[in-house]
This record gives sequence, C-alpha cells and structure tokens, in this order.
Amino acid sequence: MKKIKLDNEKLISNLGGKNNIVNFTHCLTRLRFELKNIQVINEKKLLGISKAVKVNIIKNECHLIVGPIVEELYYDINKTLRKNELEDLTQNKILKTSFLEKAKDNLNNIFKYKK
Repeated sequence: MKKIKLDNEKLISNLGGKNNIVNFTHCLTRLRFELKNIQVINEKKLLGISKAVKVNIIKNECHLIVGPIVEELYYDINKTLRKNELEDLTQNKILKTSFLEKAKDNLNNIFKYKK
C-alpha cells in the first residue's frame, strides 16, 4: 500500500493552529477535530490539503471524511501535533536513561529490604 503524505503543518494551520485544537480523534472514515473556535477554519483549503472527500462542521467539531486511509493519516497528524511535547519529554532524564539502567532500578526496588 502506498504511503499517503500530507502537509500536516498547513492542515493544522487551516484548522486555526495547534492551540485551536482541543481534541483530535478518528472513526472508521473521519478525522475528528474538536476546536475552540470553529470560525477560523478554511473549508476550501482543508479539502485540498487533507485528501478529504468532504468537510463537515458540526457544532465545535470539524470532520474530514477521508475514507479507509483515516488511521494512517491520524497517526501522521498526531505525530505532528505532539512533536513539541515529545521533544520536551526527551529532555527529561527519565527518557534519556537506558533500558538496562531502568531494569536495574526496577529490580533494586523489587528486592529492596523493607522494614
């Protein structure tokens, strides 16, 4: 299967930016964005960028109907949305610790003598 690639930054921008996205999920055929401000989205540009067949606006949600490629697009967009969060986490010592160091610490905690 051919990998589908989107310009996630443009997509997010046309949804009002990362700070406008409250929640992001998907179902079998739709990418579902819950937004703070639905007025700032650009439906025409979203259709061109997202590979969506249709854009539905329901209350404070924007649904991009993309069909069976939904899961692949969801994970790709989610990676872009979480990029800064992941970069922040990698600065944390816990993620820099090697697997063996974590295992050693866990074993030490398990077998530590408790009074």
